[in-house]
Order: sequence, then C-alpha cells, then structure tokens
Amino acid sequence: MIESVLKKIYLTENVFLLEISRSNRENILLGQFASIKTSLKDKILRRPFTIVKNDKNSLTFLIKVVGSSTENIGNLDKGDYVDILYPLGKGFEENLDYENTIFVGGGIGIAALIPFLKGKNYKLVFGDREGEYEEVLKYFSLKGLHCQEKKGRFKGYPTDFLNRFDFDTIVGCGP
Repeated sequence: MIESVLKKIYLTENVFLLEISRSNRENILLGQFASIKTSLKDKILRRPFTIVKNDKNSLTFLIKVVGSSTENIGNLDKGDYVDILYPLGKGFEENLDYENTIFVGGGIGIAALIPFLKGKNYKLVFGDREGEYEEVLKYFSLKGLHCQEKKGRFKGYPTDFLNRFDFDTIVGCGP
C-alpha cells in the first residue's frame, strides 16, 4: 500500500515521529505494527515499526535512526510516499487491570508502550543509556521512574527498580 508522509518531527537528534496518511480502514489493535519498505542502493528491505498512534486518517510511528534503513526513512519529507503494510501482528483488546500492572520499557521500546498509557493511570519504569529519551517522555507526557545506566537520579536498569512497586502483571518492551 502506498501512503504519503504528512509530518515528521524530530524529538531528539536521532529519534523522530513520522505521521503518514491512512487509507486502510481496518481496525488497529494495541500491539500491532506496520512494515515500511526502505529503498537503498544496495538493498530493499521492510522494517517493522510500532503504531504509536492511529487516527481515522493517519498513523504515527516513533523511530530511532540506528542504521541506513532508518536513516533513509528519516530523510523522508512531507509529501513523499512510502510503501507500507499494516496492520500486522495479532494485537489484542485492552483488558488490563492498570492498578496491578507495571509497564517496563527500554530505549525505543517505549514506542510499544505509548498506546497503552494514553489517558490512563499507570506505573512506568523506563530506562535508557544516557537520557536521550527525556524529550520523548515529555512529548507524550509520560510520568514514571526513568533510570539511566550511568548517570541521572536513578542509575541502573529498569529491572533493578521493580521491587519498589506492587504489581501482578508486567507489560514490557525494549532491550
């Protein structure tokens, strides 16, 4: 399916939001993703990206530039076209007991958690190496314990801090 780029916003030097048009009216469930085709001189690949936000006429993705494929996607401008397949993955209906669930994320894995957290009262433990996701958390108004490997108020990995919370269920994504 061919869709057009509606908007691109860089939240950090290497992390951006990509909003594209949506012509497929299939229902999109939590946890589903899309596969975006990248065209590079030496290879043509599809890359999976979590659907962070889905509106009637658009889909939004949170993407980190880590190699030539994501760099290629980062070079897209408003009005450019992308070859995309969606929705992919089984997905699921939301039926979580938020009071007894903790969300644990790392790095770009926060993208998969964002759809769960919008407008909810939640517990979040999020980690990244050097605080590069601070702007992402602010953009989406996410609150929680934000730890970093080597600096910051909470040093360590997200799993180091789980004992601070009461929970029955973990929803997690990331390294």
